[in-house]
Amino acid sequence: MSLSKLRDQLRDQADEIDVNEPIPLIAVRDRAARLRRRRIAAVVAGGTAVALVVAVAVGKGVRTEVDGVQPARTPTAVPSATESPSDGLPSRRVAPAKGDYVKEGVRYRAKIADDTLQAAAIGSAGQSSISFRWTPVTTQVDFRIFCTIHDPQDIGKVVVRINGKPVGAESCDQFQDTEPGERAVARVPAKDLGLRVGHAVQVTASIIDGNGRLLNRPGQFVGAGIYSRSQDREYGSRDPVYLPERIEHQGLTYQLEDSGTAAVRLDVGQQDLVLPTPGFKPFLLMFGTIGVRQNHSFETAGVPGGEVFDIRPTDGRTSSIKFDGVAAQAAGEVILRQKASNSAKWDLVIAIYLPVS
Repeated sequence: MSLSKLRDQLRDQADEIDVNEPIPLIAVRDRAARLRRRRIAAVVAGGTAVALVVAVAVGKGVRTEVDGVQPARTPTAVPSATESPSDGLPSRRVAPAKGDYVKEGVRYRAKIADDTLQAAAIGSAGQSSISFRWTPVTTQVDFRIFCTIHDPQDIGKVVVRINGKPVGAESCDQFQDTEPGERAVARVPAKDLGLRVGHAVQVTASIIDGNGRLLNRPGQFVGAGIYSRSQDREYGSRDPVYLPERIEHQGLTYQLEDSGTAAVRLDVGQQDLVLPTPGFKPFLLMFGTIGVRQNHSFETAGVPGGEVFDIRPTDGRTSSIKFDGVAAQAAGEVILRQKASNSAKWDLVIAIYLPVS
């Protein structure tokens, strides 16, 4: 092992055992999310560790695929997002296909589960923001964004906006996510986004710091993909959102289960939302708050730990819905609760997705 690889491995291990970092419920956006999206994990075969190295080519400008136009570059082999998964969930490599959008070693797949890519853009290394025009052919869409900041000392997030209006936000990862199209997200009604079929809009995705200022770090990446989606379920009595029926994780499909979904209205005071989890099978979770129009916090507990989430509605209505995967383990429960009592009307939601056999 080279000195640089050893240094990276030791830094990764230090991240994993940071006693000052709260233990997440299910690899939610911070420590375990970094682990799941680690694309430089070693692949061990026949007693020999072979490093998977991703070569990043620095392009010029931003290339977009809009209104069904195929990207100029023929899809090339993309480093597998799932050859050595760190979250313990099953995986399958998905081969390149016509219509994939590929740049800087990152791929937005043309088809994911029941979803179809409508448009995508990925910035060049160091860019803080990307922007492109998009004309919807359907308004049943969601926006899958990502940002990568290689310096673990930097805290940033990417916010996507439609004609200047925030739609959603995601925290940045230290390790590059090569398959950001698999990032399952909630959807809001088209009327709330100002979307109309045949009417062009401006899509912008920007990396910002905690004060809302653009971040500019060497080697950072930002991207956005827009996927059409037809099968959803509505949740929330106020400002509802729509969760997908089927999603993919590491190349495999998961289905939203009727028996594994719960929602409750919280009017005043604290009240837990508790949902049993399946035993000895992998599953995916979506969870969060719906219809809360002010800054607020909620927390998770259960298998195997807990975490607190601070939500800013100014980041967009889908920013309060979180997603992640849980490896097979003994049956338990997931607990969701508001962090502090207040007079706001709350909708909490937990959704469980099971693998399609």
